[in-house]
Amino acid sequence: MIVQCGFPRAGSTLLYLMMRSSVSNFSFFDRETKAIKVLTNKNVVTKRPMDIFDYKKIIAKYPDTKFIINVRDPRAVLTSIHSNSEGRYKVNWDYSLFTGTSGVLPGKTKGLLDYLNIIYDVPNAIFVYYEKLIKDPEKEQDRLGKFCGFRYDDSFLNFHKHNVPKLLSHQLNGIRPVEGSTVDKWKLHPQRIKQQFEECPQLFDSLINLGYERDTKWIENL
Repeated sequence: MIVQCGFPRAGSTLLYLMMRSSVSNFSFFDRETKAIKVLTNKNVVTKRPMDIFDYKKIIAKYPDTKFIINVRDPRAVLTSIHSNSEGRYKVNWDYSLFTGTSGVLPGKTKGLLDYLNIIYDVPNAIFVYYEKLIKDPEKEQDRLGKFCGFRYDDSFLNFHKHNVPKLLSHQLNGIRPVEGSTVDKWKLHPQRIKQQFEECPQLFDSLINLGYERDTKWIENL
């Protein structure tokens, strides 16, 4: 079994659709599915960002489970506005909005810091950086194939030419070919970035640890 999880708003739906449209020796679901409910030793791939918090339960049942962890520049995650988040930022450092096809729902979920504090603990995992995925999908396809044991019958680049389930497409803000215009959009939200980093200074170290910055000087130029 392969469990795709990790940062919210980090390209998890995009990657899942890429794999779903090209991998020939694993089965996929038509919607975001909680891995703990479908635990199996068969060739199945699930996708749900919050499954990272269930990794201990999952490997307790199936120690050979592999994890694909989606990662993205924390600044981009914090400035992402989902089509169902009613014009609000979906992810904050300390909580995330709980959204569905009808919009924002009652309750909140884990914040970005919760994900940052756990991503390095997960065993048998491979990181997929959003920026690298959209820059060179075929390179990431090859890397994932070797790690997961995937066999392919198409390219990640052609995912948008395949049938996309409705319950997955709504999470992607529209189906379109891969393009990189969203990588630096976080720079359009300077006040949001400053506010989140002032409230949670640990985010500075996370940027450095993930390789997005070498120091903290970037915020002086924001």
